[in-house]
Amino acid sequence: MRLAVCALLLAKSAMAELPRLGPVETAAGVVEVRRDAELLADRLWVGDIELFAEGAVRYVWLVAQRGDLLLAGVSNGGIGCPALFTWVHAEPGDVRVVEPYFGSCYDQVEVRETEAGLEVVMPAALAEEGWVAYTYDGTSVTRSLVGQRAGPVAPEEHPFGWEGRYVYEMARASDWRGALEDILGAERYRAFGRLTTQSSPFERDGEWIVGHGCNAGFCAGEEAVIALHVSDRRILIALRERDKEPVVFGEAAVYPQAIRNILDR
Repeated sequence: MRLAVCALLLAKSAMAELPRLGPVETAAGVVEVRRDAELLADRLWVGDIELFAEGAVRYVWLVAQRGDLLLAGVSNGGIGCPALFTWVHAEPGDVRVVEPYFGSCYDQVEVRETEAGLEVVMPAALAEEGWVAYTYDGTSVTRSLVGQRAGPVAPEEHPFGWEGRYVYEMARASDWRGALEDILGAERYRAFGRLTTQSSPFERDGEWIVGHGCNAGFCAGEEAVIALHVSDRRILIALRERDKEPVVFGEAAVYPQAIRNILDR
């Protein structure tokens, strides 16, 4: 639930990235998303066949395609769970949506082909669990835990690399776990993951690279900020949990503005 951005990584040999609303050619006809202005809900049309009729979901978008099989995202518009996913068959005589929908409520996905089937990987609901995979074998979707993996910027690399990246990526990074647990302890490390399920990109703030996140289910009351010093690599972390006083881990003569904002709420 990053949430405002959807990054899609595709195994180029297996899947093709799609325009969100189509049109896309399949054996069953042109696939495209159309808006029902009366019900304020999306429909997915495969040729002359209408899917998600009667407002079954509010939003539909296309994600990826392998032949006449398409991955679609669906949402009812809530910030707590902005996206689930489903496979859509678009073959003559076999136009259908695979149910139940699947996902961990994150809209960032990686799609790839494996020996077991087509696999959709996304962040797990709990940061300490890392990533989760949903594999479709043509009949059903199975879930498996991938676990944490190295982050996009290693702890020994310059903090500038985090600019434009997201705090939830760090919270799930196996190579950052030790450093974060050293600062926060195991319990607060888990809280840091919960408080960064919805994240904004890291940005430069003076001598700091600063990232902000919140609990997607309760952004008004639970949030976290992490700041990385560009010279000496110091780390500051501020947490504000429900019904608790905000707390800052790390030392600085002057806190970045995002941390001061947490302390002032």
